[in-house]
Amino acid sequence: MPKQRHTEGAIVSIPLKDGVFGFALLLEDPNIKVYNYFSKYESEIEAIIKNNFLFEAAIYNSIILDAEWQKIGKKQLTSEEKILKKKFIQDILNPNEFRIYDPTSGTISDSKKEECIGMDCEIVFDRETIEKILWEFYTTGISITWKEQNKMI
Repeated sequence: MPKQRHTEGAIVSIPLKDGVFGFALLLEDPNIKVYNYFSKYESEIEAIIKNNFLFEAAIYNSIILDAEWQKIGKKQLTSEEKILKKKFIQDILNPNEFRIYDPTSGTISDSKKEECIGMDCEIVFDRETIEKILWEFYTTGISITWKEQNKMI
C-alpha cells in the first residue's frame, strides 16, 4: 500500500464494520478531529464538513503514513478548527499529581485534580481503539470506550 503524509486539512475516511465509514479532519500532526458523520459511502467533502465534531484525539502517525485511513480530500482549516482542547495528564505512579497539556501551544503546567474535571485525558490512540469508539458512537450514540479512556484513576 502506498505511503501518504499527515497533511493539515486533509479529510480521511475511517473504515468501520458493515461497510460503514467514519471521517476525520487531520490537524497538526498527530491530532485529528472526528466528525459526527457516518456513511456507507466515502461521501463528498461538502457533506462531511457540515457536521460537528464528536471528539478530538492524538493518533499514531503510522495510521496515516501507512494509509490505513485513506485521504479523500482537503479543506482550508478555520481558526476555530486549529484550536485544540486542553487535556489532563495524570501521573500513573502518583495518581494525585495532575498536569494540564495545551496541544495548541505545546505547554504543560501543574494543576489540581479539580481543574482537570471535564477535560479529556491526553492519550495517543491506535487505529483499533478509534475505530471501536466510532463504531460505538454509530451504533448506540455513546461510547463506553471513550469514557473509559478519559476517566481519572
